[in-house]
Amino acid sequence: MRLLVVLDETPISRRAVAYVATVVGRRRGFRLCLVHFARPTVEAPQSHNGGEAERDGPPHHGPYAQLRRSHPGVRRSAQAAFTRSRTALRNAGVPATALDTQFFDPAERRRAASLILDLARSSKCDTIVVGRGSAPWLCELNPGDLAEELVRRGNGLTIWIVE
Repeated sequence: MRLLVVLDETPISRRAVAYVATVVGRRRGFRLCLVHFARPTVEAPQSHNGGEAERDGPPHHGPYAQLRRSHPGVRRSAQAAFTRSRTALRNAGVPATALDTQFFDPAERRRAASLILDLARSSKCDTIVVGRGSAPWLCELNPGDLAEELVRRGNGLTIWIVE
């Protein structure tokens, strides 16, 4: 059985990892794909006239209109989340060989649920584990309840939502 576990720096994400550790623990036959969705840095809107930012622009304007790739500090934060999660899972008896990690930079403007579902399917994961309210900034980019959208669109997948 393959599980995709959505990580970020929130306490609910840590609870999701702790839940997975409790359920999977010393059992064999599990493979865990830990995926960290990094908060993108936001570049301030540029003005061409020296005054306020232009009001006209691309259709996707607003505070996240000019996303930049995450910087090294964001990757260090992701590495800390991976290390913390791997340690918790290893302490619960999950073998290191059963753990994969993937850093995901969401500079691509797609719905969060679509990204997660596509990743789960391409990684051949049977189950997605997500904390309700994980990556709140991701939901700002894509309004709506991420967990509910995963349940609604996750045909053929098991979705564990950790409160």
